[in-house]
Amino acid sequence: MFGERLRSARKARKISQDELAKVIDVSKGTISNYENGVSFPNEEKLIKISERLNVSFDYLLGRIDDPDMTLEEYINKRSEKEDIIGLHFSNDELKNLSKEKIDSIIDFVNYQIELEKRKR
Repeated sequence: MFGERLRSARKARKISQDELAKVIDVSKGTISNYENGVSFPNEEKLIKISERLNVSFDYLLGRIDDPDMTLEEYINKRSEKEDIIGLHFSNDELKNLSKEKIDSIIDFVNYQIELEKRKR
């Protein structure tokens, strides 16, 4: 998923593999390897890629689908949309969960709220 997201973001911004390689101080072949899933950048390179392409880590890593939004913003937006008061996560462990797991947690909370409403 990372490679596909990297290629898509790079092309959307009309940046060549050569240009991106120069910015993050690697070869064009390394960028190609990232895009083809052969290798993965270290944290320093990932930061530079994210900054140059102006996309979030969460998008590049496939945790969210909006390249302009962080996972924390997604969580807050989803919990606000669902009108779940107080479901704004600050715990670093929760921020490491995937979008799908966050959705499952929010769906579970909604289900429990609905069960409680039926009891009344």
